[in-house]
Amino acid sequence: MLGWELEDKALTAYILGRLGRTALNQSELNREIALWEESLTVLEVLGDTDHLLEVLSFLAGATQATGKPVRAIRLFGAAQGLREATGLRAQDTDPHSFSERFLTAARSQIEEEMWERTWQEGPTMTIEDAVAYAFGDQGVHPRSSKEENLA
Repeated sequence: MLGWELEDKALTAYILGRLGRTALNQSELNREIALWEESLTVLEVLGDTDHLLEVLSFLAGATQATGKPVRAIRLFGAAQGLREATGLRAQDTDPHSFSERFLTAARSQIEEEMWERTWQEGPTMTIEDAVAYAFGDQGVHPRSSKEENLA
């Protein structure tokens, strides 16, 4: 992994983020997810909450693109809730264009009741919970079997 080969972790996280955006622009979903996950790991080690929340949003978008709208909504909700709790703003110059596009798509894939419940769960996560959930910790939010198929 690139993240552990370089001495400068902040530079590593930046490079991984740029590569993740490149993969996003080239529609290389598997590569994109791997890069966001590695970037998330480095940012967590650094304690860089600002950039970690940005990467969490990008990972949520990629998650939606893989057909997991419930999981994506929780991740977006967690990123938004943590931004509000910490007073941090989104890094992206036009965060609504990216987030809204994927949120709208995710919302259209589930029932309204599930949307409301799922969107409210995200902001209850701590940073640690959100990172664990991003890496597949299924124990954070129990789901029904119907939700499991969408997460």
